[in-house]
Amino acid sequence: MGRNKIKKTIITILGALTLSVIAILWLGNENSIEPLDGCKDNEELKVYCNFMNPEDLALTPDGNFLIVAEFGGMAPLVEMTAGKLSFFNIKDKTRSLAKISFGENEWGSGDCFRDPSIPFGPHGIDLVQREDGKQQLAVVSHYPNESIEMFELLEEDGWLLEWKGCVDVDGKYYFNDVSLDMSGNFYASHMFASNFSMISALWNVFAKSDTGMVVKWTQDNKFEELNYTAGSFPNGIALDQKNNNLIVNYNLGDKSILFDNFNIQVHLLHNLLDTFNIPQVSKEGYEADDVLGSLSVMLNQKNKEVLIVTGDRDTYQLISNKTKILYTK
Repeated sequence: MGRNKIKKTIITILGALTLSVIAILWLGNENSIEPLDGCKDNEELKVYCNFMNPEDLALTPDGNFLIVAEFGGMAPLVEMTAGKLSFFNIKDKTRSLAKISFGENEWGSGDCFRDPSIPFGPHGIDLVQREDGKQQLAVVSHYPNESIEMFELLEEDGWLLEWKGCVDVDGKYYFNDVSLDMSGNFYASHMFASNFSMISALWNVFAKSDTGMVVKWTQDNKFEELNYTAGSFPNGIALDQKNNNLIVNYNLGDKSILFDNFNIQVHLLHNLLDTFNIPQVSKEGYEADDVLGSLSVMLNQKNKEVLIVTGDRDTYQLISNKTKILYTK
């Protein structure tokens, strides 16, 4: 049997299995919502049309508009096409295309440029208020190349967007969704490698093998692949900066996971210190300043001098003839 015949056979089998699973789930759900008929409402849903594949939403600060990412397409699963960014007026239920102006590249990487005449290919978006008070919108864009586009949301007789830079990831990552922190860094879900195919997608419906992970980007244009987030087709992502949590959805993995970034980073730091044979002292139930204080007193009693390097002003109370504080700003 030739390669083409084998490939067609595999696709047919996987397709049949996929349809069977969908049919079983559909028929087995007696309380399913009534299917939508075009742009008609049903008993549970109000429908608004005239959008092109609305993929993601962000609420404006006044709560009156939704920023809508209208998805075009992305390779390699479907044809690469442009999309749109638009605003949906929640009060009068109207849609308008986003007005976009182009400023300087302030929030992206220095090696990324954008031709204003070429449209975007929006996918996932995220809006945050930066530490400087400005509203920053990050947009995963698949057109004409893979990138993260940065905009400032401005209110001047209505909402508009000013382009403020981009991060080029073409040939490196296929991002789905993005989540910003207040400093302008972002986390993005890398779905799959460049050689991913429809056959791979169908196979992972059942195998649920790792296809991607979350990638962190910082203002110094460094990428960090968070391997502990690896899973099957990661898509939706949200950063809870207040509690230092990262929530990731895995489309083909059929699960969502909340990662405690602080505890993960502490664990990685412990491993790094062990690698370099740097001594560590800790005690469960006690904070670092408590341990520092106890060690300082114990060493002073043994007539030893202590130097504490810290950014915690609470340690100033430990200053003595034998204990000095080097404060870091």
